[in-house]
Amino acid sequence: MSDWIWIAVICLAAYEVIEHLVFPLIFALVNRKKPSPSGPQGMVGKTCVVKEWGADSGKVLFNSELWNAVGEEPLSPNRKAVIRRVEGLTLVVEPLDERV
Repeated sequence: MSDWIWIAVICLAAYEVIEHLVFPLIFALVNRKKPSPSGPQGMVGKTCVVKEWGADSGKVLFNSELWNAVGEEPLSPNRKAVIRRVEGLTLVVEPLDERV
């Protein structure tokens, strides 16, 4: 009877090592070069909506949050823009070409 207990303990230990060490290591190695879907890297290329705009800066709405934004071209309110890069807490945007 004690042989079955040792076999069960060894199987449980092997399962735990595979589940908590081997699988996460394989997952990390496979996904290490994929870009992050969140944070500043995940914002680049997404669209936002202009809420206020002055000469070259204003406020845009992205994911229900109001962000400071700058751009080289003037934008009108309620127009869509594309996020080109993130500089601190400021988004660099350009108008979305809606003809495509």
